[in-house]
Amino acid sequence: MLEKDVYNLDFDALTYDELLSILKRVTHTQMEALVVQEQQSQLLEQQEAHRVEKFLDVGIDYKGSNASSPHPRSPNSEDTNGNKNEGNDEGYTYHAMLTNLFEALNRNNEGSAMTERNQIPVPILEKIGKKKTAISNFGRICEAFHRSMEDVKDFIEKELSIRGNLDSNNALILKFEIRKATDFDRTLIKYLDEYVKCYSCHRIDTTLTKDGRRLELRCNWCTATRTVQAVSSATYSAQIEKRSRQRAAMTL
Repeated sequence: MLEKDVYNLDFDALTYDELLSILKRVTHTQMEALVVQEQQSQLLEQQEAHRVEKFLDVGIDYKGSNASSPHPRSPNSEDTNGNKNEGNDEGYTYHAMLTNLFEALNRNNEGSAMTERNQIPVPILEKIGKKKTAISNFGRICEAFHRSMEDVKDFIEKELSIRGNLDSNNALILKFEIRKATDFDRTLIKYLDEYVKCYSCHRIDTTLTKDGRRLELRCNWCTATRTVQAVSSATYSAQIEKRSRQRAAMTL
């Protein structure tokens, strides 16, 4: 019989003679080594079950928490009376730290996403004659999008079925009669949602690259990726048909 078998026996159910016979088969040194090994094994199991580490507080308030709280105090935190708890070995459980981490990330992402979106310049529209409109700060808008002016211009032309060109001051001049100052807001927001914004963290700090025949949008913050549809050239079939009819009528 091995010493481990002896260690696991129910000695209360044994008679004196049976116990004496069993103990003769193992030495005191063997039993002592087994006891130490079992104690170390139990200690490791307890540490693995609790998984508690001491981490300093990083911008999260845990004042007034206790041992039963899901967010234990940091080693040098303060109690409700303002007394420092130096040498507190509670630390943070991994579950509590992960919960705090994701909560902090969500708060930061929501705030940063709203801040970035609010920093996008409002289109400044200027009327040129009767049938032309210029977006004078078009270059700044494209810089905020991190996209080329040609890409944004192609999207606007397709959405509004109009033609436009860029002048020397990076203003976009469109053959479009302005009605109100918010005429282009919806179009630019649509471009932002489809070709700029990250669907995971909602930031607009993204990069658009061509991967074979598809366009891939990659977030520079959370590294999430998604495929977007390339902007095709705008079609002007209605205008072309109208002009061809006019030319045909003139030749008759």
